[in-house]
Amino acid sequence: MNENESLWSATATPPVYPALAEDAEVDVVVVGGGITGLTAAFLLADAGQRVLLVEARRLGSGVTSGSTMHLTEAADTRYHQIEKDFGKEGARLVAASSRAAIEKVSALTLAHGVASGFVRRPGLLFTEKKDDVDELKQEHEAATRAGLPVELLADAGLPFPTRGALRFPDQAQMHGLRYLEGLAKAARAKGAMLHEESRVITIDDGDPCTVHTSAAS
Repeated sequence: MNENESLWSATATPPVYPALAEDAEVDVVVVGGGITGLTAAFLLADAGQRVLLVEARRLGSGVTSGSTMHLTEAADTRYHQIEKDFGKEGARLVAASSRAAIEKVSALTLAHGVASGFVRRPGLLFTEKKDDVDELKQEHEAATRAGLPVELLADAGLPFPTRGALRFPDQAQMHGLRYLEGLAKAARAKGAMLHEESRVITIDDGDPCTVHTSAAS
């Protein structure tokens, strides 16, 4: 493992899928083979759609392979900001969708025997700065209004000093590339076609819509 290689890439040997070599007529083309794209491809195929997924490099080689693989309701845009911009209902929807995403990953892992190392863990949003404590309290109030059972702590209990923390219970973590490997097999079993090294070059709108790739046009 080199210093620029993620833990997930260093500990996974996913199968290779062929480049798209010929034209195909499908109901849906999914562009991008990360967790979002492959999950969409699986769910569409499971719903009876003819699905083709194309990935410019390898499945999971983008954001997915470099992610922490923490599945959490602690949104990057804080709940107090979401509430300010979109109201309490908007914040509630973000919280509900985050929870639904965690449970969907859990359900797919169990239903299809995906050896992703999925485990439940609490999540912490903490600060080491006294000046950030008020904002942390504000976030606690907004997250609570959004329906999250989040707990405000005076100390995060980490091996270094902290000024405060929010504890999000029942979060999760997993090995992202192993999750993709198992989900790819499940998607193919549903009839989805998966192709790597097939970069989308242009898309022609219309009925039907035509997607041109570097591997087939």
